Order: sequence, then C-alpha cells, then structure tokens
Amino acid sequence: MIRRYGYIFLALSLLVILSLPEKATNPLRSAAVAGVTPSWRYFSLLKELCVHILTVWPSGGYHTPPQVAKELEMLKLENYQLKSQLELLKAELHLEKVIGERADLLMQMTEADAYALRRKEEVFRQLELYSHAITARVIFRETGAWKSSVWVNVGEATNRRLKTRIVEKNSPVVLGTNVLGLIDYVGEHRSRVRFITDQALTLSVRIVRGEGRGLYLAKGETQGTRYPLWRSRGTVLRGLGFNYDFEDAEGPSRDLRTGKAASSSPEAIALIQAGDAVLTTGMDGLFPAGLQMGTVSKVYPLQEGGCSYEADIQAAHNNFEKISFLTILPALSET
Repeated sequence: MIRRYGYIFLALSLLVILSLPEKATNPLRSAAVAGVTPSWRYFSLLKELCVHILTVWPSGGYHTPPQVAKELEMLKLENYQLKSQLELLKAELHLEKVIGERADLLMQMTEADAYALRRKEEVFRQLELYSHAITARVIFRETGAWKSSVWVNVGEATNRRLKTRIVEKNSPVVLGTNVLGLIDYVGEHRSRVRFITDQALTLSVRIVRGEGRGLYLAKGETQGTRYPLWRSRGTVLRGLGFNYDFEDAEGPSRDLRTGKAASSSPEAIALIQAGDAVLTTGMDGLFPAGLQMGTVSKVYPLQEGGCSYEADIQAAHNNFEKISFLTILPALSET
C-alpha cells in the first residue's frame, strides 16, 4: 500500500512540474545543470580511469598499488584540465582571427558605390559586435534536446565581471561567422543556448549567388531541422517563404516563376537554386546582416497557386553535437 501511494505521489509531482510555466522551470533547470555539470564533465574521465585500471589488473591477481592508482588519477585529471585550457585558448585565438579578418576585409573595401557601401556597413556592424564578444564553454547537454540546446558557463555574474551586458536573452551565438543560435535563458553562472536546429526558432535570411559582388535574390526564413534527428544526415534546416515580391536596396522585385525583374529588363534569373549561399538579413532584429546561415541543398517545386518556394538548407555548421566552445555576441537590442 505504501509503495502504491509513493507511485501516486511521484506521478502527481511530475504532473505539477510539467505544468509549471517556463519562467518557473528555467531556474529549476539551471539549478539542476549546476548539480549535474561536474559529474557530466568528468564522466569521460572516470570511464578512462576504469578502462585503465582493468588493463593494468590482469586476471592473475596483480593490482595497482593505491599510491600509483592515485597518481594515475591525478595525472588523468591534470591532462583533462590542460586539454580543456588548450581548447579554450584555440577558441579565443579563433575569435581574434575572425576579428582580424573582418577588419582586413573592411580595409579592402575601397569602392564607393551603393552596393559597396551596404557591404561596408554590414562588415562594420559585425566588427563592432565581434570586438565585444566573449568565448563560452559548453558544460551540459540536455538528453532530450541534445541537438537543439546546450548550457554554457556564462551568465549574469559574467556581465558584472565584464562591467557590460554581453550575455543577454537573444544574444547571438556563432562559431566564426557561422550562425549557431541564440541565448534564450540567462542564469547567475550559466545560460542556455537555443540552436538554429530548434523548430521554434525562425530567422530571416536571404539568398546570395556568386562570389565577390554576389547577386542578392529571394528573401525568406529558416526553421529547425526538416527531418527527425534519427533520419537527418548532417543538419538540414527548413527554408520557407522565399520570394522577391517587393523591391529593396538590392534590386527590383522579380517574378516568382521566371525571375524576371518587374522593370523593362528581359533578364530572367532563378530566385533560388541549389548551391546558393544563405545569409542573415538583420531584419529579424536577432542577428546582424551578412552572417553565414548555410547553403541551399534542395529547392522544392512550386505548389499550384503557391506564392513562395520551400527549400532544404544545409547549415553552415553541421556538427552541433561536437561543439565545446562557442562565441556570444552582444544582443542587437543592447548595442
């Protein structure tokens, strides 16, 4: 009877927890991550130690002396910490390299026509954000959302230490110039990153064709992975609403099917095709314009009466489960 009531109590407790609003569950998740993180980080180290002990303890009965075993454990821990510091240094050097490349690119833009001025403005804005960026370490992956979100080791305490607000809700998260996701929860010492693979995250993007002075074409949106995680090969995003119905600074509006401009020009250009680059537009207020979202891998036929194209987009970074360090930019609303 007692066991039955225990099961009922457990079921009711789970029901109450699942019914709580997100504002209430986020601090609980943060606290849970704080408790689980040490064991999660050192689980691989423990596994390596166990394997090593088994290999030096033959069936004949020989075993490693306690002092030697302790020294081996300390060496393993020191090795792990050194590897972690090396990875952090590599990530910070990579960020410095990106900043240098953005600065060099800006210096090389000597043309003064309207197209060049728009690109200069994009690169200058990126450089401004990257110069205030910080590197964060992935400390935990939730089992149920291993490819949609991770927790990182920065939060409100980081902002106070830096005396500026970098880690904010909707702060862009990148790796180099490749888009990864957004900060969607900020705790005291840790925050959660929502990857672009999450179906709830919709970003404004644009098709760009060609190197150098590329041709800016259809505008649309991307959402999370089109296929279930167990079926997906790499990271394929869903592209929606691609058309060029309204003229803008990049050019005149174009016919959806023929690609002809609304002006008198007879030139016909496909609005979207496999191999096109997909860049952020900045119009969603979340990411600065000109960052790499991915590449079009497949364009779906236009439906009867359809007013836009759908496409598969291969994410610029397609190995989200292997990410150890990432870059956090200041939120656009804060700059």
